Amino acid sequence: SRLGSFLQENGIDIEGVKKFEIAKGKFRVLTDGNTSEWQIAELEYLMNKSCHYCYDLTCEKADISFGNIGSDDEWTTVIVRSERGRQLFEQLKSSGRIEVEELEQKAVFVIEMIARMKMKRKYSNRS
Repeated sequence: SRLGSFLQENGIDIEGVKKFEIAKGKFRVLTDGNTSEWQIAELEYLMNKSCHYCYDLTCEKADISFGNIGSDDEWTTVIVRSERGRQLFEQLKSSGRIEVEELEQKAVFVIEMIARMKMKRKYSNRS
C-alpha cells in the first residue's frame, strides 16, 4: 500500500504501529515510545481518491465505526448504529477485551458539528 511504503521509507515498521491519528492538520503515527508526524498537506498524494469526494465523516451506513474525534488520547471513539454492531460491541465488552467509557455530550456535539461541516462542503463545492 502507499501508506505502508511511506512508513517503511520513514523507518517505521507497520507491525509496530500502536495508533494513527489525524488531528490539528497533522498525521501522527504512534509506536512504542515514539511519535512521528507530518503535515496533512504534505501527504495528500497518499490519500485515497475517495477522500476528495466522500463527505461521510463517520461512515453513516456502517454497523459500527471508529475514530479519534471526541476521545482523549489512548481512547477510540466508537459509534454503534445497528443491532449487528451492538451485538459485536457487547461481545467485545463482555469478554473484557475492550474497556468502555461513554462520551460526554460535548464530545458528541463536536463529532456532529465536524460531520455537518464535511457534509456542507459537498453542497458548497458544487459547480
